[in-house]
Amino acid sequence: MLAMKKDSDNFRESSIIDIIRLLKKNGRNVFIHEPLIKDKKSIFGCPIINNFDLFIKKTKLVVTNRASKKLNKVSNKVYTRDIFGEN
Repeated sequence: MLAMKKDSDNFRESSIIDIIRLLKKNGRNVFIHEPLIKDKKSIFGCPIINNFDLFIKKTKLVVTNRASKKLNKVSNKVYTRDIFGEN
């Protein structure tokens, strides 16, 4: 999820964008799961996968601004700044 705050659609200034750029610069494939983006197939040159289960299957690591309950089942591959699961 790209947005800094829960239920926000403002991700233009999100710190995760810098991480995406660094990962791509180092040759990593980056997939984005952002349910709030419905009108695009990609952003920042990265494919958007809105199906959560497919997204999880395709990824080795999940980097997210906010931890959500649906990530609990794959917590072993989640990296987040949201250590309390609040925002």
